[in-house]
Amino acid sequence: MGDKWGISLTAAQLKVFKDEATIGIPMGQLEAYLDLEQADRTADMASAGVPTDSLDQGDGTLGRSEFQEWVKAARSANPDLKLTIKADETTSYKVVKTLMSELQDMNENRYQLITSYKKQED
Repeated sequence: MGDKWGISLTAAQLKVFKDEATIGIPMGQLEAYLDLEQADRTADMASAGVPTDSLDQGDGTLGRSEFQEWVKAARSANPDLKLTIKADETTSYKVVKTLMSELQDMNENRYQLITSYKKQED
């Protein structure tokens, strides 16, 4: 992924990347994201997300989205990887449907969907 996007991570950034349980940030923001403190990374990722727009292949045709590239690279690194979509009551149905469609387009039909319980009002 780094070569494709022209990104070279430092040893410290690689350590943070390996230690993170989840990363959902566009590649163009990855280096700056990995330089943040843990609390700031959590807040930053909540407002970011990996783009699902198809990428221009350089010849005028569209290919996989950045999200699909992330999934492909992760699956290549770990074939036993468990894919998870995490959403809560603030996540729109459209976003979840888009992710599910992106996975289906790749024949990635096994994934977990994690939601949080709606908070009970007093």
